[in-house]
Amino acid sequence: MAGAKVRVIIIGGGNWAATAHIPALQRHPDAEVVGLFRRDAVAARKMADDFSIPFASNDIPTLIRESKPDAAIVSSIAAQHYAQSKVALEAGAVAVTREVDGGLETVRLKLPAVVTTDLRLNEPRYPSLPNIMKSKKKPLDVRKPEDFGVDIAPRLKVLKTAEPPVRKSGVKVADVAELVRRLKTEAGVL
Repeated sequence: MAGAKVRVIIIGGGNWAATAHIPALQRHPDAEVVGLFRRDAVAARKMADDFSIPFASNDIPTLIRESKPDAAIVSSIAAQHYAQSKVALEAGAVAVTREVDGGLETVRLKLPAVVTTDLRLNEPRYPSLPNIMKSKKKPLDVRKPEDFGVDIAPRLKVLKTAEPPVRKSGVKVADVAELVRRLKTEAGVL
């Protein structure tokens, strides 16, 4: 994949995708947004046309099959992340870029895989002082979760809570021979 752009699909076409993910990826020299998923097919196609994204669908497996992405960004509401991520990952592979001595290396992994993150994952955006002052004058529109059709009723039931068992204190040994003897006889490790 050296020299090729990372092909990314966006799952979810809300405000966060439109104002943050898609514009940032389209500015990045090594990324290409190749697909967009929205639950409404017409809205998906319109938004894809607005951002010059070649593929749009209201079906994640179809979008993955048609657009052949290297990566997916789930930009939907948090309650949908797990289900949509699971469908996207069932496509079978993931591409990960990592830093090496000579620059960047992109590795394509078959799933399941463990991927960790480190430095430079997110660069914070700090508001300017004039924008902070302007925001103080704007009215704050307070809404309840019910206004958005979100059920916030607890779904988990705590059955029991207990303290962990008290840990035994350690034992000092005089030398290595005694350590080996204790590991063999008392701990049964060796």
